[in-house]
Amino acid sequence: MPFELKKADSLFDSLSLLKMGALGSQEEFAAFYVAAAGARNAEEMDRTEQTMISIQVSPSPRHILCSGHLGCGKSTELRRLGSMLKQEDFLVGIGICDENLDLTTVKYTDLILFILETLLQCAQDKDIPVCEKTLTNIESYWKEEHAITFTDTTDAGIKAGASIEAQTPKLLSRVLSISASVRSDLRIQSEKRNEYRRKLEPSLNVFIGLVNDFIEDIRSAGVKKGFMDAPPIVLLDQLEKANVEAMADLFEKHSQDLVRLRLHLVIPFPIYMCYTPSYNQIKNYYSDEWIIPMIKLQTWDEKTKTYDPFAPGADVLHKIITKRMDESLFTEGVLAKMIKKTGGFLRDLFTVVYDAALNAVTREISLAEGKGIKEKSRIEEKDMLVALEKLQSSISRMFPNSSRARLEKIKSGEKHYASDQELMVLMQSGAVFEYNGKRWLDLHPLVADWLDDTREIVKE
Repeated sequence: MPFELKKADSLFDSLSLLKMGALGSQEEFAAFYVAAAGARNAEEMDRTEQTMISIQVSPSPRHILCSGHLGCGKSTELRRLGSMLKQEDFLVGIGICDENLDLTTVKYTDLILFILETLLQCAQDKDIPVCEKTLTNIESYWKEEHAITFTDTTDAGIKAGASIEAQTPKLLSRVLSISASVRSDLRIQSEKRNEYRRKLEPSLNVFIGLVNDFIEDIRSAGVKKGFMDAPPIVLLDQLEKANVEAMADLFEKHSQDLVRLRLHLVIPFPIYMCYTPSYNQIKNYYSDEWIIPMIKLQTWDEKTKTYDPFAPGADVLHKIITKRMDESLFTEGVLAKMIKKTGGFLRDLFTVVYDAALNAVTREISLAEGKGIKEKSRIEEKDMLVALEKLQSSISRMFPNSSRARLEKIKSGEKHYASDQELMVLMQSGAVFEYNGKRWLDLHPLVADWLDDTREIVKE
């Protein structure tokens, strides 16, 4: 790891910690994790723990939609769920979709193949002795249906050659290589991508049957290695970054294919699709929905049309940042204002703190004229304002001016809305957030400021 897992005591050192992404390892959780369930929804228990329990007690596969705003902390909670299930001796695989799939064109067939590859990787990593017949059948499928033969797949994103052969049986190694090679072609080679999909769809029933055979094999073989006698678990991450058309096709047309897989599957679901007419139909295919709410800074009283402060939200966000960097690196009041102006949105809070810290570090280097950075340089209000203006400009460019009337209505108190295309666009852009519990919508604070700042200009 390129940086130490400890709180930064200088702005320069804080930059890497602010850009480290989702927590994953036990060391990262120990150093930086802050429990946020009470700040997300004070009326409910930890939803990550609830999801784990629902999987633990279910003898049959559960297919769970995982929803929440991009950047609200889903990836960290997915990894936390995986870690808790591993501690209970479940066989768990995590598939990072944006690193392995072309999210502009992703299809349900690509996803099923990626789920198989994730399980094959699990079998390799855990040295699970999968039945050779099952592996031979998968290999034969690709040879017979797609005329694919085993070739060197060093560029397919996995280990190759002697290192693989030394870790796993030759056949498992070969099937994993073939799956990774096909998945790589689906991602980067448009001609092969279309050819594979065209051939795979008519034989999908056969392929799903082979995947389910492998799932049963890895389950029974895993018991001999000390794993729980339960369906294996695949947690997918970052799938919701796919474009609107791909998500609509995947969930509206092919949910019935995904839930045929006999494993526990947690699959990201874009929160904006909760506001589509097809949402209730989609939900019917799945065992449960796991919504990871935004961290609230205030609550909305529908009767009085007023806000009430929600102190636990600000406290948790303060702890999340000060676990990574010393509070003395902020001038008084600056961190509190950053928290308020980013509305409980973790991704935007980290973005603003990082940009402000970078601005402060750059300013100090410029002032020092080669003499070095002051060890105790701090984020000042002017750094914060630069970062907030940058974020506000970024958000306001992502929705059309024609949405102003809708934004004004939400700002003035219409916090509950039915499904429509305009609302989907506003949620995708980060201009509008959904706060869960008693579900209600609100503007990003910087969008509310933008409305106020530009209202007179529009009138003119």
